[in-house]
Amino acid sequence: GNWGAAGRTCGTYEALGGSAYCAHQALAESCCFCGADGGGANPPPPVYTPPSPPLECTDASLPGNWGAAGRTCGTYEAHGGSAYCAHQALAESCCFCGGGSL
Repeated sequence: GNWGAAGRTCGTYEALGGSAYCAHQALAESCCFCGADGGGANPPPPVYTPPSPPLECTDASLPGNWGAAGRTCGTYEAHGGSAYCAHQALAESCCFCGGGSL
């Protein structure tokens, strides 16, 4: 119909009389101010969904001498890094090697 002619929108009719225009089926089905679901000229704004925080990896305790004297995965990461990942204990326990737990 002519409800949308000349650039008229649901906002136009809301400003000109609001709910009185909801008696017209085309506006009642299209305009949010009439209780429509937004399928027409005034769709609802998108719902913002914040991104999920990244999963954080936690290093496991190092077994035996690997963890002696307070050594941690951080110790090995800082002193050779991925070269230590060839050792199974570090590969399974340290996040920098792809081990640890999420």
